Amino acid sequence: MKIKLQTKLLISILSATIFVYLVAFGLIIYNININTTNNAVNQTDYLSLQSAKYFEEILNKDVAILRTLKNTFSGFNKLPEHRRLQLQDEILRNIMNETTQFSSLALNWEIYAIDTGYHKPYGRFRYLYYWLDGRLVSKIDTLDINGGKINSLYENIKIGKKEVITKVYYDRYTESAEDILMSSIAVPIINNDRYEGLMTCDITLSRFNQMISEIKPLKATKTFLITNEGNFVTFFNEQFITKSVTKYYKKEDEKYNILENVKKGKPISFFTTDSLNREHYVTFKPIDIGGFNTPWSFCISIPLDIIKQQANRLMWISVIVGFIGLIFISFVIWIIARNITKPLFNTSQIIKELSEGNISNTLKVSDLSKDEIGEIGSSLNLLIDGLIQTANFAKSIGTGNLNAKFEILSKKDVLGNSLLEMRKSLKIAQIENKKRKKEEDIQTWITQGETNFATILREHNQDLNELSYQIISNLVKYSEANQGGLFIINDNDKENQYIELVASYAYDRRKILTKKIQMGVGLIGRAIQESETIYMTDVPNNYVNITSGLGERNPKSLLIVPLKFNEVIYAVVELASFSDFKPYIRRFIEKIGVSIASTIGTVKITVQTSTLVKELTKQSQELAAQEEEMRQNMEEMQATQEETTKKIFELENFVNAINIVSLVAEFNLDGKLISINDNYVNLLGISRSELIGKFQGSYSVSKERIKNHFEIWEKIKNGEVIKLIQEIQIEEKIIKINEVYSPVYDEFGEIIKILNISIQI
Repeated sequence: MKIKLQTKLLISILSATIFVYLVAFGLIIYNININTTNNAVNQTDYLSLQSAKYFEEILNKDVAILRTLKNTFSGFNKLPEHRRLQLQDEILRNIMNETTQFSSLALNWEIYAIDTGYHKPYGRFRYLYYWLDGRLVSKIDTLDINGGKINSLYENIKIGKKEVITKVYYDRYTESAEDILMSSIAVPIINNDRYEGLMTCDITLSRFNQMISEIKPLKATKTFLITNEGNFVTFFNEQFITKSVTKYYKKEDEKYNILENVKKGKPISFFTTDSLNREHYVTFKPIDIGGFNTPWSFCISIPLDIIKQQANRLMWISVIVGFIGLIFISFVIWIIARNITKPLFNTSQIIKELSEGNISNTLKVSDLSKDEIGEIGSSLNLLIDGLIQTANFAKSIGTGNLNAKFEILSKKDVLGNSLLEMRKSLKIAQIENKKRKKEEDIQTWITQGETNFATILREHNQDLNELSYQIISNLVKYSEANQGGLFIINDNDKENQYIELVASYAYDRRKILTKKIQMGVGLIGRAIQESETIYMTDVPNNYVNITSGLGERNPKSLLIVPLKFNEVIYAVVELASFSDFKPYIRRFIEKIGVSIASTIGTVKITVQTSTLVKELTKQSQELAAQEEEMRQNMEEMQATQEETTKKIFELENFVNAINIVSLVAEFNLDGKLISINDNYVNLLGISRSELIGKFQGSYSVSKERIKNHFEIWEKIKNGEVIKLIQEIQIEEKIIKINEVYSPVYDEFGEIIKILNISIQI
């Protein structure tokens, strides 16, 4: 039986088309299942890694704050007690007000570190700050006076001298308060390998609940935060919080050693099924906290059945679309087969090549007739051109060339419009990535800068000149300025303070310059007076010239930043550049200016102390020389002293003789009795305590004598020696006394008291 060509053509083309469709759809379905699972795993791993880095950044910020406080307080034990207490109270209160994640903050000082007279190796003061009913409360505790508790957390840190983050626990600060889930970070204060104290904080962990709950790429996704000991910090069932991960993943821990890998900070992933027999992909990513060697972990578990449902839905859509397309192609082939023989065969071969993905200019129809077949050939050629153009455009986008030229075939060109939309989306994503990368680079730059300058301030805090040079040279280089100077307020003479240039740097070399500025003069003085940063992009001519191998030029921008700590300005940084100072550079310099000012203030105190020690040493040497000279003089004076001693002895005997036979008393210039001998006391029969302070003549019975008392006393005060006879009534007895009043002079000829010597008649 003879079969027509069009039938043969129809059967062969349909058979080939069906085969191609079946193979293609088989591969598509297989790849959809494989790629969907792989994409889900890859996206979950990426999300888990980014989430771990996010929580790592949050926790490391808390550690960085505590380390900064430790560095700030490391030299405070050398300050006077009242100044140390004032500064540390201000700093700790500011930190508590600005960092809401801290439920408490404590500074522990070993007593021997702040009291040089205390020599016991134990005993400490704890300065604790915490929130109570919305108020910031502080208290001071004296602990471990009789020795620290063995194997306690504090004693272990004191012995090991290592930074730690504790286990999670529930605690409260008052009996009436609710339990708070928290963990503690502890950073020891070490000076010359000697443990001097501990900086601790309690961080509230409930703040992570909202963050964890927002990480749900799919419905039924579970996310957890786990400590180094394997305890849950967050969990969808609160009963598991602070419990071990092995209670939830018991079988998986036996198979994959989950707890061991968490403690070692190793990532781990596996597939498992839950109690409902649903398959999950679970992955753990480590969270390195402060380099403590006790990493936490972030865990995410996604249900694979939801992902597979999406894949199956896509598969059936593809099957239906493919089936409809197959029917449509069969109908078209049947129409073409009815009207075309050989040209149809050639055209069908071209279509077959195109259906296999082979796109080339060699497939174009070269012999175009002027009938419908010719139009088909012409359209086929246009299709090939469009596919080649589309393929080239897609290839350019694939290589990253998002600016490649492309023209759609028409407004109905779905593929072309889709490619243009894809390019637009890729451009937006590229811009967002660049913006995010720029922000990340800036934050990395700031963090690295803070670390570098913390190291500089710690390593060069013994020499003010070297410290100043290190600060300005590193500031110039790190901010990419061309020239800079560090000015320090010289307040050695409180009556004549001035601003002194102590270090300058330009073009990778040290500048030796000397410059003094009076307070309030120029831009430097203005920055100090106003306590504000000055930034200028219109620098006055000849204000400062930057000298290089190319000559001298006026800078484009000038940045002057006062370095202040606790609102006290210690120094000023001046930077000049041929380019602008970005806002984040200005903020960075202002931020580290606090640490620089604190360090400069501490170093100045150290230098002043050293200077005083040197002056005291010099004075001691001079006193030693003077002592030798005095020793020689003393030897010469010894003979004189012996003679003087002899005369003093004779004088003492004379005075003793007078006291034995006479009545002796002394008065001050106001006429009040200040001394009286035993003879006088016995004669009067009144106790010495009752007599002292009485006016001269208080016991006289002579009215005339009392009347002339002030006249007589004025004569005595003017240097006259007065002789009197006085009658004194003691009880019913009248005693008559012969008195002599004589002024007593000091070495300057001034009368200092009146001596009264009397004899009973």
